[in-house]
Amino acid sequence: MLALALPALAAMQPPQIGQSPPPAGISVEYLSWGYLTASWQVAPNGDGEVREVEYLNGFGGSYDLRIRRLHVGPEGFARLRALMEPVRRFAAAGRRYDCEHYVADGPYGTLRWNMDGTTGVFALSYGCMSDEARRLFAQAGQMDEAVQQWVRPVTAEVRRIRAPAQGQE
Repeated sequence: MLALALPALAAMQPPQIGQSPPPAGISVEYLSWGYLTASWQVAPNGDGEVREVEYLNGFGGSYDLRIRRLHVGPEGFARLRALMEPVRRFAAAGRRYDCEHYVADGPYGTLRWNMDGTTGVFALSYGCMSDEARRLFAQAGQMDEAVQQWVRPVTAEVRRIRAPAQGQE
């Protein structure tokens, strides 16, 4: 949400999935049809931000980017880390969730962490309907709920990003 396309969100192009290693902390990014729709990150000291993208005329065109910054202290980060722990253990064991039963066109994304010298990635594919996948996604959902609760009273900085004119990309 934010190895997380910070350069792409600031550029004149539609946001894309992040390319660089995740910053220290925990981050999530959500996509639909290959376009970033939302992301958040929280550092171990509790500093973080939430980014939401609203496409004005469909994916790939101009969009509004809403940025909310937050500080939840080390205690807030510890809460996120505790909520993430079942997912981290699952991923660290090299396990993959069953995705045999799948609903197409669901949102998807990536949960990333970089803590104590350890990095990890966990794919979120909300179309997977197995009990195991749904349990793991519920953990990520609790993390999202905490971040949204912390950031709700914060006023957003809004940036309108215009798509480049045809042929000028």
